[in-house]
Amino acid sequence: MVVRLVSGPQPRRIAPIFAVTDDREEDQLFLGQDRIALLLHLRSGFEAWGLRELIARQPLFPGLTPGDTVTIEAGMADRALTIRSRSGIRELTTQLPLTVGLGWSGLMPFRYPVFNEWALFNALWLAGLIGPTGYWAGRWSPGRAVMVLIAVLVGGLVAIPSLTAAAATTRPEWIGAAVGALTGWASGTWSRRHHPVEPGAP
Repeated sequence: MVVRLVSGPQPRRIAPIFAVTDDREEDQLFLGQDRIALLLHLRSGFEAWGLRELIARQPLFPGLTPGDTVTIEAGMADRALTIRSRSGIRELTTQLPLTVGLGWSGLMPFRYPVFNEWALFNALWLAGLIGPTGYWAGRWSPGRAVMVLIAVLVGGLVAIPSLTAAAATTRPEWIGAAVGALTGWASGTWSRRHHPVEPGAP
């Protein structure tokens, strides 16, 4: 989608620039302005699963001065929500890759338009999810923990994106998942040494 417009005064609330709705008046595609930011929403499986919609945000987009001519390209590109805006010689591109690590945003009890902070939040989310698996693997059997953790990491970060056509897991997400797994494994191993499982215990 390509939109060319002339900037006006900053809106006090979200103002639509372009939208496509279905027969129930639910947005299938929405491009809007929220004060000094652009927002892009494409209906996805998030809503079908009862989660919050995924919204990409581009702050401080070019052409904020009233009267500026702005060209905006927005949509899906390389499995990422993409907003590219330019005015004069200024151009800004924002991409939000649709990876498995974005699950945290769908669980928010409020709308949270996502910018580049996804790299940190996705890593933290995956570390929190995989950490308990690492703990119980280390607690159960340190010798088998490596195999369990590798299976979880490969299954969650490689197999799921391949099966769901999601974007490939990014480097920050791999690092976050690995840190969570190793931290959990170290905690489980320490716990096993200091509080060993009694013989015959489940």
